[in-house]
This record gives sequence, C-alpha cells and structure tokens, in this order.
Amino acid sequence: MAEVQLWDRIPYYTAKATNVLNLSEVYSNVATLTTPVILAGKYEFSFSLSFNINSTSNKVYIRWRTNGGAWNEFIHESKDSTSITPLTYFYPNDFVSQVHTFEFEMRKQTSSNTLNVNFLDLILKKVAP
Repeated sequence: MAEVQLWDRIPYYTAKATNVLNLSEVYSNVATLTTPVILAGKYEFSFSLSFNINSTSNKVYIRWRTNGGAWNEFIHESKDSTSITPLTYFYPNDFVSQVHTFEFEMRKQTSSNTLNVNFLDLILKKVAP
C-alpha cells in the first residue's frame, strides 16, 4: 500500500500568466483562477506579480475580485521608467464548499506608455479546517 503524504491532501490551486505585453488603458484580464468544488474551510488567496511601465509619472491600476463580487483595487504610481515592480499580496478567508473564481485585471493610465506583465501567479491554498 502506498504511503499518503500530508501534502497529497492539502488543496493548492494556481493560475499563471507570463509575458502579457502592452496592456491597454482599459482594464484587461491578465489571469483567472477557477477552482473545482473545494472543501469548506480557511484558505489563503495570494498573488505574486512582476510588471514594468515605461513612465515616470503615469499610474498602473491593478484590481481583482472573487466570485464576481466587488473589485479590490491598487494604484501604483511610477517613479522610474526602467524599474521592474514586484508585488505580492496575501489574505486569509473562510470559503464555503463550491467552485470559486478569482479574476485579476490591470490597465495603464494612458495609451502613450507600454505596460508589460512579466509574470502573475494566482494561488489559493487551504491553511486550516
């Protein structure tokens, strides 16, 4: 009989996007994570993002939502046109047993700049019963 490891039983769901180039000034989907039906319990949703914009003054708008609910939004103000900006965000939440969908979108302030996403990871993992 094969040995079952603890990590074989802990749900972990991911979606990844890489090299999403020249996003527009209108919100665009970068990635969506849709789970199968999950067990109810405490989960941690997180994302890890790396992007750059060729501007020293224009903004980058970042937003995400869960299950079609209200959008959560960050606004990043550029300071260096050659910087690669990393951003990581985590939050725990109680989730019911069902399919869950996490949408992640970005846009730039003006069409005259180039906004590129180097990578984005969306992650949902169970952290407690």
